[in-house]
Parts: sequence; C-alpha cells; structure tokens
Amino acid sequence: MIAVLHVALADCRERLRRFSIVAVSALSAFLGYQVIAGALMIRLGHYRGVMNSAWIGIMMATAGGFFVSLVGFYVVRGNVTGDRESGIADILSATPLPDSSYVVGKFLGNSVVLMIVIAVLFAAAGVMQLVHGVQGPFDLIELFLPFVVFTVPVALGVAAAAVLFECVPILRLPAGNVVFFFVWFVVLLVSGGALLGFDEIERSMGQEIVAQGGEYRGGVVLGTAVTTELQTFVWSGFDWSQVTPQRVLVLAVLLPVLLAIAVFFYGRDHLDPERAALRRDRRRQDVQQTADLRLPDTASGTQEPPSVQAPAIRSGNGLSAFLALVTGEFRLLMKGQRPVWYVVAGGLVVACMLAPIEMTRRVILPLTWIWPILVWSKLGVRETQSGVDKILGSCPSPVVRQTAAAWLAAVLFALAVGAGAFVRFVAFPEYLAGFLAGALFIPSLALFLGALGRTERTFHITMIVLWYLGPVNGVATIDYSGATDEAVTMGMPVLYVTIAVSLLAMTLVTRALRSSSWRPIGLRA
Repeated sequence: MIAVLHVALADCRERLRRFSIVAVSALSAFLGYQVIAGALMIRLGHYRGVMNSAWIGIMMATAGGFFVSLVGFYVVRGNVTGDRESGIADILSATPLPDSSYVVGKFLGNSVVLMIVIAVLFAAAGVMQLVHGVQGPFDLIELFLPFVVFTVPVALGVAAAAVLFECVPILRLPAGNVVFFFVWFVVLLVSGGALLGFDEIERSMGQEIVAQGGEYRGGVVLGTAVTTELQTFVWSGFDWSQVTPQRVLVLAVLLPVLLAIAVFFYGRDHLDPERAALRRDRRRQDVQQTADLRLPDTASGTQEPPSVQAPAIRSGNGLSAFLALVTGEFRLLMKGQRPVWYVVAGGLVVACMLAPIEMTRRVILPLTWIWPILVWSKLGVRETQSGVDKILGSCPSPVVRQTAAAWLAAVLFALAVGAGAFVRFVAFPEYLAGFLAGALFIPSLALFLGALGRTERTFHITMIVLWYLGPVNGVATIDYSGATDEAVTMGMPVLYVTIAVSLLAMTLVTRALRSSSWRPIGLRA
C-alpha cells in the first residue's frame, strides 16, 4: 500500500508541473462560466428547474461529468508512456515493486488530477449560487452530492481507462486518442446518457413536472439555451438512497476489470525480453545519434572539426526556396497516412459535394475538420519530437520562414480536405466566411498550442472540446466554422479569422523567445 501511495504521489507531482493541467483548469473554468451565463443548461422539453441548490448542483455536476468523461482522458493520459520512453519502466521492472502496485498507483495519480478539475467546477457551482441567488434555502448537501454520485464515478472510470489505453500496445499509439473519442461517443449514444446520469435525471424530474401539472413527454438535453421561453418547475433533489447504490455497484464492477486488464498487459510487456531489448536498443541508438551530432572538442587538439560549407543560395531565389519549404511541409503533413485515411478523406469530400447544403454545413464539414486531428496535432511539435529543432534553428530566418511555411502548408491542407464543401459553398457565399475561418483557425490553433506546450495532447483536448460544443452542438460562441445561422449572424467567422491571425502572431513570438538564434531587430550576432 505504501508503494502504491509513493507511485501516486510522484505521478501527481510530475503532472502538476505540466502545461496541460493549466490548460484543462482554464477549460473547466470556461465550462463553468458557460453554465453560469446560461449558455449551457439542462432542459427537459420546454422545462428547466428553478435556481435552487439542487438544480444548480445537478446541472454543474452533469456538465462536469460530460467534461471529465471526454477531456479528462486526454489530460491524464501519458504517465505510463512517459515512464516507458524515459527508461524508468525498465528500472522499476527490476525492483520488487509489483505490477499491480504500479498500475494502481498510476490510476490514483490520474484520479487526483481529475479531482482537481471537479473541485474547480464545484467552486463554479458556488459562484453560480452567488450570481443567480438561491430560490429557496441554501442546501450545501444538495449542492455537493451530485458531484460525489454523478461526477466522481465518471472521473474514476476515466482514470482507469487512461491507464488501460497506455498498457495495451495498440491503444497506446497516438491513434488511441481518436479511438477513445469514438468509443466514448458510441457508449454515450448506446447508453442513452446513462453514463452521465440522464436516466435518473429524467425519471426524477419528469415525475416532478407531472406532479406540478406540467405536460412532459420525455427527453433530457444538456445543451445550449433556446430562444423560446422555458417553463420552470421546482425540483428539490434526488432520493439519494435509490440513486447512489446503482452507480456505486457499476463502478465497483468496472474499476477492477479495467485495472486487471491493464495489469495483465503491463506485466506481459515488461516480462517479454525481446520487447525490453528493443526498447534498450532504441534508447542506445538515440543516445549515439545525439553524440554523433555533437562537434568534436577542438580545445583538446585531438581532432579538428570538419569543414562544412552551406550551399550557396542566390539572392533572387528566395521565393522559390520558400515555396520549396512549403512543399516540404505539406509532404510532411501527408507522410505516414495509411490508404484507409485517404479513402475516408476522399469520401468526405464527395459527401460534401453531394449531400444537401444544410447537412454539408452542419454534419459533414465538421467531420471533415476533425478527421485529420492527428495530422493537425503534429504542427509545432514535429521538430522537437524528431530532434531537428536545433538544426532548423541554424537555417536562415528560422522563426519566420519555418513558421510561415508550416502554417501556409497546413492551410493548403485544410483547403484540400475541405474542397468538397468549398465547391458547394460557392453557390452560397454567406457560408464561405465560416469555411475560411475554419481553414485558418485550426492550423493556427495547432501551431500555437504545439509551440507553447510542445505536446500533441493539448491540441487534442482543446480541438475535440471546441468541435463537439461548437459545430456539433451549436454553441454559437465556439462555432469556429459558422455551422449554425446564429454563429453567422453574430459574426463568429470574422471573429475566428481575427483569432487565427492573433494565434499565428503569438506563435511567432513564442518561437522567437525560445529560439537560441533569435536576435532583436537591428542587432547582429
């Protein structure tokens, strides 16, 4: 037990120093703001509850469960993989630490990080009480229990799923991020929202609406506010003795199964001598390659550095050189994609051209933008992952030229994958602004987050949240592609074009500050 706690404590300390925890805390605070402002709420047909402690608690807890179930996975994933890549896992495998203790410790570390997110949302529920006031007596228990019964079990399940995805070889790859999203989406649809507690919410609140003389035909939605006036009803909370046992039972069965599978694959991976040897050889090759790139020590006089002369570049060849750089960046974006990726991308292009215009705008184009998410996420981090960032720093204008070329190649890539929608929107000029906004905003966001955090996971988290809440669920303020009429009317496409330009400028500043070859304007080395 002590070993488990030490593993969990070390993992928490390492996690809290990452940029991703800052990003997710900001996102959870933003989600809380959306609920407080009324942009995101629970609706039962044309009804909503009055703003008492029970209603505010369940609304914020349900929004938190949705957020943790999706975004939380991407936040906590990466601890086992980091130990494996750094060689710590091999060291631990030679110690008396049991595999089960290691896996459970990582699970506890994940859980603590997600509890921080839940604490932020609970604080937002308290702020909501102050902003809207309490219609009825303030009840701290009814405000707090929804988080314990509905949000915490989801967080624990996600923490275990994150460990499982890192222990199973095929799921630990970057594509596992996309696999989880589709698994999450299917589970949410098949269960009818039971994962978030929608079945209990509909049953309890529906009975209250009918008892108070309302006409409720079923259905519960966690989504944006509607323009029509909603009728209110008084809901005093759950009978927790009936709701809690079922969710605790499901959690008690699910957690041991997920962790047992994770322990099995983790132990199998480290007991296999061939896999361990391959990892050691890979790290040894990386160290050797790094050593080979270092210049010899000329001070000792043992060896003179080789004379290296860069090829001459004609002064009038700047444009062609830049276009060649853009072409190279575009080829890097396309590199490594399997044939099935091109088949799906081509099918989306054709579907955009043949489907009705509203379906193209609301459904197919958002799918087109999210399909290359693994391609977008490489922007800004590929150089660091490949170990060529120092080499590129010695090139002419490494910050401006490299960033501009990568950004332009990514925009051209966005236009290519969205070509079908562009052809359809030519006949509807009012939709072209939204299309252009998406083609500019997504690459700019990927470049900025990659340059800032130097990890793909931050973009995965941010992009999936924006995509699901914005184009898919129609939150106008997050609709970066103008998928809804409300977003177009509010001028969101123009706003996101402006944001895209600002993100590109911030990327240049971030890379300039981190580049060892950067000098202020007017100075020379």
